[in-house]
Amino acid sequence: MNVQHLESLSEAVARITGVRVAETVPDRVLTEADAVELIDIPPAELIERMRQGRIYRPDQAARALRGFFREGNLAALREMALRRTAERVDADVTGYMRANAIAGPWPAGDRVMALIGSDPAAETVVREARRVADALKAPLLALHVEQPTADPSADPGPALRLAERLGAEAETVVGADLPAAILREAQARNVTHLVIGRGRPARWRRLAGRTLSAALLRRAGDFTLHVVPEPAGTPRSLPPERRALPRWAGWMAPPPSSRGRPRSASSSTASCPKARSA
Repeated sequence: MNVQHLESLSEAVARITGVRVAETVPDRVLTEADAVELIDIPPAELIERMRQGRIYRPDQAARALRGFFREGNLAALREMALRRTAERVDADVTGYMRANAIAGPWPAGDRVMALIGSDPAAETVVREARRVADALKAPLLALHVEQPTADPSADPGPALRLAERLGAEAETVVGADLPAAILREAQARNVTHLVIGRGRPARWRRLAGRTLSAALLRRAGDFTLHVVPEPAGTPRSLPPERRALPRWAGWMAPPPSSRGRPRSASSSTASCPKARSA
C-alpha cells in the first residue's frame, strides 16, 4: 500500500498535495500487521520510472507528474512513510524489551517524556517538551505521578489535556516514591529525555538536596534531564521583612562611623541617647 492511503494521514496528504485521497484504509492495518517492510525510492528516481512508463501509461504519467506526483509532494510522502515505519519499529523494540524484562533505555531512538505536576508551570513544561521533541524529531509522552500525600485540590488536568492536544501520549500513574515511579515508567517506555519544571521546593529540601531535580540527577544517569525555568512574569516570594533591632543592640557594637577606631567611653556612650541624657 502507499502511505497516502492511511486514514489518519488523509488531512495531511490533502494539505500537501491539494488532492484528497478517497481510498483509505484504517491505521490498524499497519499496527496489527505481523511485519512491515518499507520500499523506499528517491523522488527523482520514481519520477524517471514514471516517465519511462514503468508505473502508468505515458498519458497518465504525464498528468500525474503535473499534479499529485510533483517532486516536492513525493519528498513529503517519503518522509511520512519513513516516520510511520520508524514508529512501528520503535513499538516493536519497546514490546521486545517488555516481553524480555529488559531495563531501558536503549538509545536506538530518542523519546521525550514531560513530567507534569499540579503547579501552574506544568503547561510551560509541556510546551518546552514539545519543542524538545520537535527538535529531536522524537515521540512525546506526558506523565503525571499521583502521590497519596498530594493536595487533593491540585489538578494536573489542564496540562494533561494540553499535552494530548499537542500530540503527546498522556498517562497518570500512582506512586508514593516520585523519582522511583518516574524512572520506572521512563525505562518501560524506553525514554531518553526527561523534561521537568524547576518548581519552588521548600528551603530545607533545597539545602538537603531533596528536590526532584536533585534526586533525578543522582538516579537517572541513563537519561538526559531538561529543567525548565519558571514562566516569565511569575511572582516571586519576597524575603521576610527584617525586624528592627532591639534598643539594647546599640551596646553590642559601635556605630558605623567609629568602626576601625579604638573604642572609648565617650564613643560608646554617644551611641545611646539615654547615656547622653544621664
